[in-house]
Formats: sequence, C-alpha cells, structure tokens
Amino acid sequence: MPPKKTATASSTTTTKKTASSTTGAKKASTAGTKKASTKGGASSSKAAAAKAPAYTPEQHAAATTIQRFARGFVTRRRIKKQKERAAKQAEEMESLRAQAYLAEVAYQRKQEEKRRKEAEAERKMRKEESRIKKAMLEAAFDDEVDEVEKLIGQAAELFGPKPTKKVFGGKPCYDVEDANGNTPLSEAAAAGAEGTVKLLLSLGADPNSKGEFGRTPLFRACFMGKQNVLQALLDGGGDPRVANTGGERPEHIASTAAIKDVITGWDTSVTDSILRDIEQSRNEAEAQERFEAQKAVKSATQAVETAQVEYDSAQKNMRKSHEELEKRIYEYDTVVGERKPQSLCEAALGAVKDAEATNDAAKKRLATAREAMQEAKLAYRTAREEESEEQEEVGQRIELQELDDVIIRDVGNKLGGSGALVIDTSGQASVFFRYADTNYVNACSRKDIEPNRLRRSLLGAIRYGKPCIIDTMGVDLWDEICNALEGVQPNLVKQVLNGEITKPDNYMRLVRKEDGEEYDPNKFQDARIKSFRSVVLTTTRQPETAMVESGLKTFRINIRNR
Repeated sequence: MPPKKTATASSTTTTKKTASSTTGAKKASTAGTKKASTKGGASSSKAAAAKAPAYTPEQHAAATTIQRFARGFVTRRRIKKQKERAAKQAEEMESLRAQAYLAEVAYQRKQEEKRRKEAEAERKMRKEESRIKKAMLEAAFDDEVDEVEKLIGQAAELFGPKPTKKVFGGKPCYDVEDANGNTPLSEAAAAGAEGTVKLLLSLGADPNSKGEFGRTPLFRACFMGKQNVLQALLDGGGDPRVANTGGERPEHIASTAAIKDVITGWDTSVTDSILRDIEQSRNEAEAQERFEAQKAVKSATQAVETAQVEYDSAQKNMRKSHEELEKRIYEYDTVVGERKPQSLCEAALGAVKDAEATNDAAKKRLATAREAMQEAKLAYRTAREEESEEQEEVGQRIELQELDDVIIRDVGNKLGGSGALVIDTSGQASVFFRYADTNYVNACSRKDIEPNRLRRSLLGAIRYGKPCIIDTMGVDLWDEICNALEGVQPNLVKQVLNGEITKPDNYMRLVRKEDGEEYDPNKFQDARIKSFRSVVLTTTRQPETAMVESGLKTFRINIRNR
C-alpha cells in the first residue's frame, strides 16, 4: 500500500508540473503574441481589413431590395400626407366657399332691395316734386290761395319743413321755377292774383326773381297791366330799377299811364329799406338754419363717435378671440401629438369648440358694429347735406384660382414690383396662402406680429423668394401693421409697399448676428429675391381708406357658386 501512495503523490506532482509548464507556455505564447501585435501596429490592422471578405452578389441584391422598399415606403407616406393635406385644404375651402356664396347672395339681395327702395323713393319724390311744382304755379296764376297753402303743407310733409338740395333746386316750394325760370310769384303777378301775391311775399318769396328774358314779377305785372298788384309788389320789395335782358325797366313797358305813374312816383329809398330788412331777415333765418344744422351735425358726430367706440371694442374682442382660438388649437395639437390620455384630448377638443363659438360670436358682433358705423356715417353725411353715394367696391376682380398666377408668380407683371392687397370676403384666400409655400403672418396674433418674429418672416420671405402674407382676419389693423413694421426698422413700411426692400442695402439691414450663416449676404440670390411678394389680406368688404390708398395693388376675389 505505501508504494501506491508514493506513486500517487509522484503522479500528482508530475501532473502539477505539467500544468504549470503548460500555463507558462501559454503565458509565453500570449506575451509573444502581444509583442508581435505591438510591433505589427497599423500594418496588421490593414492586413486584416484587406483580408475581410467582400459582400456577395446575393448580399448586394438584398441590400438594394431593402433600400428600394424603404424608399418606396417613405415616398408612399409622403404622398399620402400630401393627399391628406390637399384633401383637408379642399374641404376647408369648399366649406368657406359655400358659406361665402350664401353670404354674398344675401348681401347682394339686401343691396338690391336697398337700391330698389331708394330708386322707388326717388321716383316717387320726383313725381311728387313735379306735381307740386306744376300745381303751385297753376294755383298761383289762378289766385287759389287755399290751394297754394295746401300744397305748401304737402311739400313740408313729403320733403321736410326746410328746403334741401334734393328737391326744388334747394329752394322753398313757394319759390320753385318753371322751365323758363318763372316763379309762382311771377305767375301770380302776371295774372293779377293779389291774394296769392301777398301770401307768397309774406312767406319770403323773392320779389325780384328773374324769369324768362330776365323779367321780374313787377316787370310782368306792369307789362300785363295788372295795376291791382303793383302796390303789394312794391311794398314787398319789388325794385322798379331792375331791367330785363334787353335793358328795359318796368316804367318803359307799362301798359297804361296810370301804371307808369305808380312806378315813376315810387320812392326807391323805401325799396332799399325794405330790401335791407328782407336781407336781414334772410340772414337771421340762415343763421338759425346753420345753428340747427350744426346741432344736427354735432349729434351725428357723437353718434359716429359712439359707434366708433363700439367698433373698436368689437375689433379688440375679435382679435382676442382669434388669439384664444389659436392657443386652444395649439394645446389640442400638443396633447394629441404627445399621445396624452383620451380624457385630456377630449377636454382640449372641447376647449377648441368653445373658442370657435366665442370667435363666431365675436365675428357677428364685429359685423353688427361695422354696419352700425356705416349707418352712423350715413346719418352724418345726411346731416351735412352731403351726397351719400353707395361706396364702389375697389379692386381688380380675379378668380380664386388665379391667386397663384397673379400673386405668387406675378404672371403678366400685374404687381410691377409693388405689394398687393387681396380682398376676399369668403376667407378662401387665407386658406390658400396658409397651405401654399408662403411666410404667413396672422396680424391678430401678437406672437406673429412681434417685431423680431415679423422681421424673420419678412427676411425669410426675401431670402427664399416667397410671398410674405399678412392676414388681418377681417379686423382693421392697418395702423398696427404699420407700427409693427416701423418697430422692426424705420421707413420699413414704405420700402415694403414700393418694393425697395428687395434692394441689398435695405434687406441686409434686417439681418442680425443671431440669424447665423443662413443669412450671410452670399446666401441671397437675385433669382429668388425676384419672387418675393408682400401681400396684405383682408376679409372686409370695404377695407380701411388708409389701406386702400397705401399704394398696394388691390385685387378682389370673385365669389362663385362652384
């Protein structure tokens, strides 16, 4: 047994030695390899790379197939998004077109009804004016005093107690003229209608009006031998010194010696005194009329100011509702994009609908305020006895489909380098420009109209050759737009309107250090800059006068039924 133990120990010892020698050999081999690797360096890696196997044809074919399918997938997804975008744009524009067409039809019907009523009232007024004039002249000649008084009352009831420029040539109905310029007093004098002569003179009829051949009422009475009315005419201011167009005075054509004696025996200093009194009375009456007119104008002015306050308030409310709607839409897009819980998405959508309802109410309020303003201004013009002609709709009419040619590409050079004002009551142009490749600025958004952002919108449009659209959203914001542009850079409004902003010295003043290399002077290309357009967009049927007269080329979108 002991020998076996010795053998086992010996064997164990031998085994350990063998393992040790083996381990040492491995260490030596590893060390040698490390030294070889260190010495080989880059040449070893190059050799390894050179020995790397090339891709097989099957692998190349597989990679090509994968790339083809990947590109196809990306392209199909892009086309799908483009189609969805186009469909959304078409749906939105069709909805706006339908609404705008119905609104346009209603507006045109209202305007047509208004014109019809005005024309009917005008015809009635002219008919009554002609009737009263003819009847007045005939009644005066026939000495029908009661009829004359009746006609005066009818005229006051129909046309008002005071003469206006619209009827009887601005004269009182008792001083109307026939085709030859003869007045009722002249007719009554020629007929010897003493009662009518006295009535008309007491009302203030002109005693020395000249009719056919320059004959006065006194001249005609002398010529016709109506001695019974001479004294009344002389006492009323009839001047025997006034001659006709041939230079003849009443005494020259007196039909009888008695009439001539009355005329020649009259003290003309009395006439002068009477005429002075008449002139004074007339001046006092005119002064009273001016006072009354000034009161009416003042009242109308106050009404316009009140309407202006409401209109300004409605515009501010409209702008605020636009901002709120944009904010709610952004919140909804954010929660949907971030895949928030359904409850949050529904809450955000509800907020959007509430904001839309508020915005619709703001639109109605603004429309009502605008109409009240127009009515107040009409009353003001009436108080000032100004012509209240219907405002002509300014702007060259174009179709919606022509916006791309006329505004974006300026086919035919209709803009001539200047900016454009686009009037579109339907709102379709706003959708078109938002979906097109433009720099779109919502003037109702304080964020968009902030000076630095407005500067970048304008500068980017010049740099990349695209239109810069400033949409007023139907609110009168011309002053705010001009102030915002001037806040960016002095004299910028003028440069944008007349196209001088496209000159290098002008647009490079807009560049700031923080804009980076993207707006380096060498990045601006003339070919692109020529495509720049400045466009102001409004849905207001009659834009602000300052906007229309700003120098922008004005275009008005036709509203069609499909």
